[in-house]
Amino acid sequence: MPLTVADFTTTPTGCVDVPIQFENTSTYSLTYEWDFGDETTSFAENPVHQYSEPGIYTITLIVTHNLTCNAADTVYQDIQILESVTQI
Repeated sequence: MPLTVADFTTTPTGCVDVPIQFENTSTYSLTYEWDFGDETTSFAENPVHQYSEPGIYTITLIVTHNLTCNAADTVYQDIQILESVTQI
């Protein structure tokens, strides 16, 4: 049986109030549970999220597949959110 492996890509930095695309690159998975490190979550396969405060956040992705012995996997990745620059 193939192994369930959690993985995703996103930009390493972003800005406050600017949407960030998260691309799920996991293998052999059926469900997705995202924790964006700011008390918000998503069950979308490829979510878009925006942060309201600057800081460093740890994103957690848990993927599962109910037909394998290795039925779940988790990956963590940090993202730095910068203060938005206001144009005058």
